[in-house]
Amino acid sequence: MTHYFLTMIHQQHVLWLASWYPSAIDELQGDFIQRHAFAVSQLVSIELWTFIEDKNGLITHDHTLRQTQCGNLTENRVYYYTGNLPKGRIFNALRIFRMLNIAKQHLNKRYPNQVGLPRLVHTHIMLNAGMLGHWFCQKHQVPHMLSEQWTAYLNEARPNFRNLNPWSKWQWKRMVKHASVITAVSQYLAKRLQELSNGKPIIRVPNVVDGSLFVPQPVKNRSLVRFITISADSFQKNMDGVLDAVKLVVDELGSQASFELQIVHHPDALLKEKIERRCIGNWVKLLKPVTHIEIASLIAQSDALLLYSRYETFGCVVIEALATGVPVIASNIPVLRELVIHGKNGLLANVNDSAHLAKMLISFIKGAYRFESEHIRSEVLSSYSYKVVSKQFVEIYQSLSKVPIMLRQVDKSNVN
Repeated sequence: MTHYFLTMIHQQHVLWLASWYPSAIDELQGDFIQRHAFAVSQLVSIELWTFIEDKNGLITHDHTLRQTQCGNLTENRVYYYTGNLPKGRIFNALRIFRMLNIAKQHLNKRYPNQVGLPRLVHTHIMLNAGMLGHWFCQKHQVPHMLSEQWTAYLNEARPNFRNLNPWSKWQWKRMVKHASVITAVSQYLAKRLQELSNGKPIIRVPNVVDGSLFVPQPVKNRSLVRFITISADSFQKNMDGVLDAVKLVVDELGSQASFELQIVHHPDALLKEKIERRCIGNWVKLLKPVTHIEIASLIAQSDALLLYSRYETFGCVVIEALATGVPVIASNIPVLRELVIHGKNGLLANVNDSAHLAKMLISFIKGAYRFESEHIRSEVLSSYSYKVVSKQFVEIYQSLSKVPIMLRQVDKSNVN
């Protein structure tokens, strides 16, 4: 069965520049940007460039390009070596200048002689790829679109945008001033960016979930309630608050504490010590990081996802859990209230209040709430599927390019 939907800009492409992107150096860095790229490339031909610092010379001792092709998405990863540069503000500036110099060499070689000029440039995460995008757009007179999801813009974040050096702030203001469109992944982040930019309009275009990967699965029979959290042990993710809540649940329920918390986390002696110190090792299971496919299965085999962050700009793991029909227990912060409705698709616990989180966990364990898996899934896909989010981006592209976008037939089974 087929239907008509927005299709690619005929015979032309959009140039994407990503400050963060998965690579051989870090497979998880910017994976949410890659998912955006996969979604939009169903409709638009994308040439994506990312420039990755190779401090230890794992890939190169100079700079090298590695290109991959996936349908309409061309991924260009340029690795550049900086191992001989020590730490410090001046040397960080030298790293940026080296990246920009190498990047300009590659882009000058590629555009326009090899593939012509892109319809527009779409930069993801302004610092530092936005400086490259600004240069390219000024040189070739094409529109520059910026998309942002960096937590540092939030007032409560550590590190924080306000602590950046004056030069980086000046570059940021210059990019914002000349940008044709700016998008943010949440209303909360959009509001903050609007404040920082003195009222410039910011459009919300959220992150995406792959509805063909994150699907409900039959849960194996078990006698206990399983929670899962996929978080780092950081100030932002507030793992201490989670462990304190687990301790309170165990103390409250005693022998009736029939639950477990799975924590997907890099091997960490400090985290193990925190668990042992609270004497909750029988209820907490540490799992090593796994592939995206395995994450989807782990979530689907859980009764609830737990995300107790102090701050976020979105929360991709939340919509991934909801797509599997699994409810989410989250901190009651503005951005997560955009995704989680208390009692409908999850529960909201007061931030920095482990006692309140423990109360929510106990209520869940005792079955005080009932959630409809199919409804949870259908609701999240109606707002965050590849099809919905890619359409939002393409409509912005069309408004910038001033060229009509053709229609083509697309198989529904391939658009999630």
